[in-house]
Amino acid sequence: MTNGPSRVQGDAVVGQLNDFGPLLNALYAQRVRVRDQYFVLAQQAGGPPGPAPSDALDRLRSIWMQVFPERELIIQDHAVSARSPGNDSTYSASKMSDGERVGFYLIGHVLLAPENLRIVIDEPELHLHPSIQANLWNALEAERPDCAFIYITHDLGFAASRAEAAIVVLQDYLPPNPNNRVAMGPPPDAAGTWKWRSVTRVEEIPVDVVLRILGARRPTVFVEGTAGSLDIAVYQVLLPDFYVVPGGNCEQVQKSVKAFRAQKALHHVDVQGIVDRDDRDAAQIERLREQHVFTLPVAAVENLLAGEECLRAFMVRSDIAVTDHVEKLGEIALRVNREMAKLRDWAISERAQYAIRRKLQSLRRSDDTLASLEHATGNAIASAVPADIYRESAEVINQALADPTSLDAVLVNFRNKGILSEVAKVFGTSRKMYVQSVIDLLRTNGDLWTLLRAKVPLPPA
Repeated sequence: MTNGPSRVQGDAVVGQLNDFGPLLNALYAQRVRVRDQYFVLAQQAGGPPGPAPSDALDRLRSIWMQVFPERELIIQDHAVSARSPGNDSTYSASKMSDGERVGFYLIGHVLLAPENLRIVIDEPELHLHPSIQANLWNALEAERPDCAFIYITHDLGFAASRAEAAIVVLQDYLPPNPNNRVAMGPPPDAAGTWKWRSVTRVEEIPVDVVLRILGARRPTVFVEGTAGSLDIAVYQVLLPDFYVVPGGNCEQVQKSVKAFRAQKALHHVDVQGIVDRDDRDAAQIERLREQHVFTLPVAAVENLLAGEECLRAFMVRSDIAVTDHVEKLGEIALRVNREMAKLRDWAISERAQYAIRRKLQSLRRSDDTLASLEHATGNAIASAVPADIYRESAEVINQALADPTSLDAVLVNFRNKGILSEVAKVFGTSRKMYVQSVIDLLRTNGDLWTLLRAKVPLPPA
């Protein structure tokens, strides 16, 4: 089974597994042996010694129909066929789909394997839909608890589905080097050397993500956002030397970095994080940096695309005369400031709410007594005075809007998708088209890439 079922010329649609026939013969031979043994016992006992035992074909049918519930497997004397439930029309094993035939083949071989065997399965994902793979191997592992199953796979999702399994990652292959012979030692390994590592499970991170990080062979950075989001698109362009992993929100990024770096077995993997500035002050930014989580200099990653560097690069690409650039930059600043001013009260209240939440979340008791908990709670509540925090938030937001001809302070303190929308309106395009154009420029314009990469506080890989 190590090389998987191979095919020879046969059916024009499906082909034939080259030992499918011998497998069927072996299964039927095993059925004959089981029935013969039962007959002998019945003769010796003078009657049925108990319920007739099931054979490999019976168990195969049961497992096959667990994995393919939309198909009924029919096993007759030296003939196997299938049909849809409630349908009288059957089709032979040679007409089964690839998945059905491979499922039958694998189940049959596992059931016929000798006891206490190590069963090696090479690429278990071949010809099997992802929704079937886990069910099939879960059923077979349960059926053969005496055997050790060893899977060789490129499918990280499948590897992660083996919840209780030990996982090993092959990281590299070193060819044999005759110059490495040690004096008086054995000759060099003619087959070369495989570099491998046992995977440590990290509680906060799915196994498939851990496997991708180990297989990336690059420093890893967890960032805010989800797969397919703008955050990921921007970071993948700006950080080509890093493996960028979508980490969800800021708290999830922090937890992922902390959990990964806490694993001593994974100390060789360089894992860091990047989060938006939001409304963090210098002290909060420094605390995150100490945890290897770095903070953007602007409120959100989208705001990087509204910086003057991107605006000027877009204008050059759009053939806007250089003499008109200053006027366009001023128009953008006025439009954005005007729109954000409409959201002044919301921005102040939102900023204050986050500040209060962080103060309450900072509650830390000194020991496990009730008195300690009460003291810590009182201190947290005392530090979260709504009036004071609201006033401080108002000062920051009002200062950010003080100069309607400047965009910088708004980009630092406002997280709002409307900023890029207003930019796009000045250029007579849509937000989506503007964003895509700037990302394209980052891929092709080395000077622009250098300017924006310098704004990302993550150390070089």
